[in-house]
Amino acid sequence: MVATTCTRCRRPSCGDCLTAIATTLPVTSTVAGGVCRRCLGQIAALAEIRAWESRPWWERWRPTRDGVRRLAITAAVLSSIALPVGYLVQDIVQTPISPEEFARIAIAMRGTFAGPEGTNYLSAVFGGSFVRASSPSLAGHEPTRLIDTWATARVPGWRTVSPLPVELVFVLPEQTVANRVILRPHPSDPGPSWVRGFEVAFSTVGPDGPWSVACTAELDPARVTAPPSPSSGPQVDDRYVVPLIDVPEAAVRWVRLVVRSNGGSPDYTSLGEFEVLYASPSRS
Repeated sequence: MVATTCTRCRRPSCGDCLTAIATTLPVTSTVAGGVCRRCLGQIAALAEIRAWESRPWWERWRPTRDGVRRLAITAAVLSSIALPVGYLVQDIVQTPISPEEFARIAIAMRGTFAGPEGTNYLSAVFGGSFVRASSPSLAGHEPTRLIDTWATARVPGWRTVSPLPVELVFVLPEQTVANRVILRPHPSDPGPSWVRGFEVAFSTVGPDGPWSVACTAELDPARVTAPPSPSSGPQVDDRYVVPLIDVPEAAVRWVRLVVRSNGGSPDYTSLGEFEVLYASPSRS
């Protein structure tokens, strides 16, 4: 008959299977301080852990064989991950990002195509594209620069040295309705080179018209101002603020811009951005 129990786990056991040890556990069996073999192993393991945790600090910093092995394994895993990631980052850094891609990032962060002045359907990010021009442009200043959404010193604008007038035709991704146009001068170009007299026309038939004139106007340099100071709020770029030109609401698929004059420059005619927008009544 079993008449003893382990003082630690309280499991019944015979006296031959218990081991007497010095313990602070309460003794409730006939064998003082007797513990079973299972508890004896656990107590020994706990004692080793406590001794390991309470060792002097200089011993804690001493590397062990298992610690070195774990460190080597960790370093190998991190290296296998870091190497391809490093190549990927290097490839991204060395790959130039186009202004259109920057614009897509800005629109994605904003969460909408609609800006403060309305939705610019002619933007290349929205799907607008350049069709043709009546005369060539300077290299690096092609008409596509007019629809990349940027009118900033960091991105080149459109320039032509051809005699005026110059006709530029663009197409929207699909037929829509527009009621506003904006011409933004380029901040790096001198004022005399800016577009002055111009005409904007819409068509729903094709790139050769027939055309419906939306507006004939002049860009007044006196009303073109620098962007607000940073203290007035965050700025997307350093484009100039220009008067909005509201036009009669009309269906549009193709857009024709005719540049008739500049501010007097004999060298070239320039423009930073050309926008065709729809602004809801609340934005008007």
